[in-house]
Amino acid sequence: MIHVINDWYIDADPNCYIVGQLRKRKTKEGDTEDYLSNTKFPTTVSHALEIVIDEIMRDKVAKGKIQDLVTYREELVKLSNKVLKKIGEFEKIK
Repeated sequence: MIHVINDWYIDADPNCYIVGQLRKRKTKEGDTEDYLSNTKFPTTVSHALEIVIDEIMRDKVAKGKIQDLVTYREELVKLSNKVLKKIGEFEKIK
């Protein structure tokens, strides 16, 4: 799994990528396991990143943290830069 930002992760299976929020749940045996909730199934990593950004922005609007387009744009730029910075960190590894 690839950590994107906050509790958002990208995973994959043979057919597509899976985007979701990492959560924990109890198993029947009483242990805890990780799983992805609020899942979406994009076909590319770039689309997966768009979904993460869109979901985070939608949540901010729903919670009333963003109430006008100027603030929306400012928050979108900040969030996009955070995600791009993480991608830049991967580039440093090369």
